Amino acid sequence: MAEEDLKEKQARVQELEKQVAKMGEGLSLEARLLNKKEAVLKQREATLKEMKDKSKDVKEVEITTLRMELESQREEAAAALEEARQASEEVRALRSLTARILLTPEEKEEVVLKRCWLARYWALASRHGVHAEIASSRSDHWQKYSPLPFEVVIDAGRKAREEPDGGEKEDKPATVGTESNIESMFQVEKALRDLAALKVEEGVLLAMAQHRRPALLKVHSAPSAAEEGPRMVESMDLSDEEVEDVRFKQNWLVYWWRRARDHKVEPDIAAERLAYWISRSTVKPTAHDAVDAERGLMEVRKLNLEQQMWDASRKDLVAEAAAAAAVAAVAAGPPPSSK
Repeated sequence: MAEEDLKEKQARVQELEKQVAKMGEGLSLEARLLNKKEAVLKQREATLKEMKDKSKDVKEVEITTLRMELESQREEAAAALEEARQASEEVRALRSLTARILLTPEEKEEVVLKRCWLARYWALASRHGVHAEIASSRSDHWQKYSPLPFEVVIDAGRKAREEPDGGEKEDKPATVGTESNIESMFQVEKALRDLAALKVEEGVLLAMAQHRRPALLKVHSAPSAAEEGPRMVESMDLSDEEVEDVRFKQNWLVYWWRRARDHKVEPDIAAERLAYWISRSTVKPTAHDAVDAERGLMEVRKLNLEQQMWDASRKDLVAEAAAAAAVAAVAAGPPPSSK
């Protein structure tokens, strides 16, 4: 229903824009013709008055008719101008509403990446038996939107690292969705809140960590104490699955801190955090990096960084809509005179 309403509003905007454009051209020509016609009528009126002064045979009714015709023309012109003004006002209102409903390209990319987060962690939950009663169905649901969540987030992090300062941004990946309405953002935000409430990510991390425990127990049973130190260090190395998870989170952090820096959100620390996560995302993750990535995510949540980015984006949209409305109002000209 939201898509249908949006399409109807967009179609209405296009129709009204065409009408306003046609009205503007027609009214401009009509105003010129009216001025000429008014001048002719006034000349005729003056001539008739002069004739009346000279001759008593001129009928008073003709002068009255001419006056009525002139007044009618004035009223028609005023009505046309008012109609055009009302249509222009409706166009500006619909443009403002559309700007609030539609997502910007950056916001659409954000929706795609958050769907990737949901697809990845519900898939891992399904694999490790975390919330087994619902994990499989939710994994299938989000995988439909994001079949390659890891690759998409890694690519977003790469572009954030390589993008030149103040330069042209690379084209977004094809997975940046065709859905452009705000409802899609609300859906992923609700799903992320559910994910957090169920502690799915914590369950996945615990399940992955438990895969290292058998190796750790084997070290304790080793007969040679001389080998215990090196083998203990080896047993604490991250598994391939954990390495992938840390890389995923590091690139996620690179993406968000790049956006924060570009939009001057948390300006005191954004550049420093971006540089740090770029440096960590280019080397093989260690156990220390795994802890560091979790702390980085906690910091982003504590700062409410994503909400700050949303507020900044919406503020820009409102400012742009207001500026467009002001330009349209100036172009429309002053209101018609009632005289």
